Amino acid sequence: MLELAAYGEAYSNQSYWNIYNRAYGKEIDKNRIKNYREISGKGIKAEIDGEEILIGNSKLFEDNNIEVIKPESIGTVVYVGGTMEFRWAPF
Repeated sequence: MLELAAYGEAYSNQSYWNIYNRAYGKEIDKNRIKNYREISGKGIKAEIDGEEILIGNSKLFEDNNIEVIKPESIGTVVYVGGTMEFRWAPF
């Protein structure tokens, strides 16, 4: 999941997204990333190795007809998912 988040945020101009890139700690091969889009107030949508990836808040997933489980926690939750297995992580 960390690798997907790092790749998904590779083109982001939001400085807080770089936390995943730093945690991943490996070089990002941007040739693996296609159709990158930042969606204001929601997150990122891209293709990584041919799979559609979403990284962002619950609104992004709901807009893409993907049901999310909203944990009972304080703070921001960043969801990572798409055409592969759904995952989420607290941020």
